[in-house]
Amino acid sequence: MGTSVRPYTKPLLFSLIGVLVLIICILFGMWFYRLYTKRGFYLKDFERLSKEARLLAQETSIIRKDIESDDVTDSSLNIVNMQHLNAAEDLDCGIRIALSAWEDIMQPNEGDALDEEGGVGGARIDRKGERRLRERRRSHGRYVIGLMRGKAIEGVERRKELSRELQAMHLEVLSRKPNYQFSSTNHLIASSSSKSSIWSQEKVI
Repeated sequence: MGTSVRPYTKPLLFSLIGVLVLIICILFGMWFYRLYTKRGFYLKDFERLSKEARLLAQETSIIRKDIESDDVTDSSLNIVNMQHLNAAEDLDCGIRIALSAWEDIMQPNEGDALDEEGGVGGARIDRKGERRLRERRRSHGRYVIGLMRGKAIEGVERRKELSRELQAMHLEVLSRKPNYQFSSTNHLIASSSSKSSIWSQEKVI
């Protein structure tokens, strides 16, 4: 009977090894994907959204300066223009708040204060409790990053939709000025609009 079982031992052993290798590969793949999305992909999103936010805020500032110096446009139309500008500034502010909260969570020494909670004089805190607290903080940090990332993406998208209307309004105001010409300022806004349309086609949510 021992000889009849022996031929099946080696294939069974190889099968078990194959299953273990498969499980290890799956676990490693899940870990690598999580590491990539949390530390790599999101960081690229942060850098890209920060750059977009700076360009949009600069655009708002430039347009506001020209609108406020406009003394030709009818007052009722000027009120409408200012309402659009205020809406753009509200969106810019919301994007900045989301990015600031996101950046605070990404600080490398964000959890280092836990090391000092043991007090002075060599007092030691419970290591198990410390690990749990750190894990809880990391979990909360990942949640906040995901939340702020979503708010920043939504804010930038809404602000870009408003940007087309703002640029049309801006060009209309500038066209009424006798010394109007296509300056580097207008080129910056047009360039920002072009980058905005390209980004919206290539974005990954």
